[in-house]
Amino acid sequence: MTAHDGEDTIFTAGIGRLVREAALTEYLLHTVLVELDGAEHAYAHEAGLTGTQFVNRCVKRIQQLDGARVNPAARDALLVDLEACKAAFEERHRFVHGTWTYDPETCQWWMVKGRRDGGKTPEVAPAGSASPQQLAAEFRRLNARLFWHLADRDDPWMVTKRV
Repeated sequence: MTAHDGEDTIFTAGIGRLVREAALTEYLLHTVLVELDGAEHAYAHEAGLTGTQFVNRCVKRIQQLDGARVNPAARDALLVDLEACKAAFEERHRFVHGTWTYDPETCQWWMVKGRRDGGKTPEVAPAGSASPQQLAAEFRRLNARLFWHLADRDDPWMVTKRV
């Protein structure tokens, strides 16, 4: 076993945990959107969206809601957490859709990924072996926050939330 093998194991396990935590975040964001839209059939409501699309739809819906239906302080906290989710998903895309190679000289991973913005050069970025685990921990923190927004009945973000 080489040093690279150990780094590969750490990195790959981190990617697995990252994907699992991000999937839970998508599920919770879908639940937030269902609550915001008051959807009757939750599993059929906008079920095919990605995490970033869920965030964008939630933000748009919150901005459309009548101020009388929304607790401003709780709404603002939810919006902060939604923006943090969006940033985390952007980073997740690099890990999941990028091509990674380990450089033993610098002891770090290098990612190469095409750009969606029409750029002529690919995106290139370094990461440490623990970086996917760190992002997974951020998703875990966001999952707890989203769950709290959904479960908090003492200070709900939706005043007319269904029970």
